[in-house]
Amino acid sequence: ASGRGMVAIGARTFLAMLPQLFLAAAVVLPGRSSSLGRLVVPARGSAFPLMISSAVEREPTSEFVTPLYDFTGPALESSISQWERIDDVIMGGISSSRLVAAPDSSCALFEGKLREMGGGFCGQRMRLLAEPLDISNESGLWVDLEADADAHSRVYKLALRTRKDRGEVIYQTEFAPPPLSRTRVLLPFSEFKLVRGPRLVPGVPPLAAANASSVFQLSLVLSKFRISTDGAALPNFKEGPFCTKLYGVGVFRSSPTSVAGEVAKPKVMTEEEAQAARPLPLKLLAPLLAVLFGE
Repeated sequence: ASGRGMVAIGARTFLAMLPQLFLAAAVVLPGRSSSLGRLVVPARGSAFPLMISSAVEREPTSEFVTPLYDFTGPALESSISQWERIDDVIMGGISSSRLVAAPDSSCALFEGKLREMGGGFCGQRMRLLAEPLDISNESGLWVDLEADADAHSRVYKLALRTRKDRGEVIYQTEFAPPPLSRTRVLLPFSEFKLVRGPRLVPGVPPLAAANASSVFQLSLVLSKFRISTDGAALPNFKEGPFCTKLYGVGVFRSSPTSVAGEVAKPKVMTEEEAQAARPLPLKLLAPLLAVLFGE
């Protein structure tokens, strides 16, 4: 037992010396953003509310909302199979999560346990796409979910990757869904900021729709960190178990000039292709990581 303890301590020290190498493997990482100014209003023809950003010029009708992943009905298992977890274990943390079908198959459950020591985040991400997804004709992304009772003590983030790699530079935004209430959250592209590791990249404008023509990955994360220049933590962060009901992820179009239609999703990368896309330092260190941090 003492030998295992020494290995664990040595591993933590090793990670502390090389944070940028290991953070490069995470899709979403700590950050902080300003007030988002969202409103919650009844959704048309729906029993659950719609959370709309103040940056959305008009509420889209159902004709302008397109699902990318449907976590209900017959599509449930297929959608789950195209996602994978990304937790703080890559940083030496001990948080863990999974995405599974609810017992009644009504939705997917993003569930797990958040631990503050060594990290403080859990995430689920699309498997990296072999070819980019073009959503440049849309206004933004939406996520249909029901947060648990501790939603106000965790930071919810949605991330978007515009490069075919697993590097740490991604576009990210945060939102605050109401607890225990199914909500569709609309997140316009203008609220996605470029982050590198735990911090905002200074001097870079928000994501423009034109730059959403090559999307390789989307991620949903629960974290103790908010998006900021200094990577500040949420003051009232609460570690422990969580369970978020996930019903769908998609795109929306607020312009009435054209009707949203089917968005063609390229196939996900094979495991071999995903490994080839990893940064070189991580390829070289993968055997050591498997020994030290394999679950």
